[in-house]
Amino acid sequence: MRDPAHYASDGGPHVFAGIDMAKRQHEPCVVDVEGSQVLSMPFPNTHPGAVRFLTAVRKRVGDGPGAVAFCLEATGHYWLSAYCFLSGQGYRAHAINPIQSDAVRDLYIRSELARFLELHSKGRLGQGRAELIQEYARGTLARKLVAYTGIDATTSQSGQFTASRNRMSKRGSPVLRRAVWLAAVSACRFNPEFNAYYEAKKQQGKHPMAVTGAVGAALS
Repeated sequence: MRDPAHYASDGGPHVFAGIDMAKRQHEPCVVDVEGSQVLSMPFPNTHPGAVRFLTAVRKRVGDGPGAVAFCLEATGHYWLSAYCFLSGQGYRAHAINPIQSDAVRDLYIRSELARFLELHSKGRLGQGRAELIQEYARGTLARKLVAYTGIDATTSQSGQFTASRNRMSKRGSPVLRRAVWLAAVSACRFNPEFNAYYEAKKQQGKHPMAVTGAVGAALS
């Protein structure tokens, strides 16, 4: 753990705290300007819980309010008490619309795939973009490629609440998503292996579109 003097403010924040707000328990993650995690400490949606969290932040980055900027995902009304508490302590607190945070996440996914294609296409002009995307899928970032197609399931979660029903995210490239989806539909109908998988999952009570999405993820 770094000395708090390392984060002494010179007019701007050196530490950023993002907090996922929920009804019973908030989930914060505090990082510095280099992206290194400073603190991760869930705390209850109570005044004593907020005090304990802020005390832990101060132990790691010092007492100066100017060194830390807080970003609260504005879920329902649960962010209001924390916002008022932090503002009352002299800290910068920003309420972020969940739609904005989702957009930033989608932009990160698209930009990462673009960087991969650019770096790996140098000196390999004979290899098309499709082959590069397949190589990308076989690597450690396969899940991000599935997310880029938008056929992954959304996760509706806030604090301790997790929705039991999810839908396709439809983020990323609509052209790529359509191509993968049509390929999955064809595979479910005409490929013996995928057809057997499709029928077995339907017998287990899975929705046909959910099974098709799973086949699409496998094809990706």
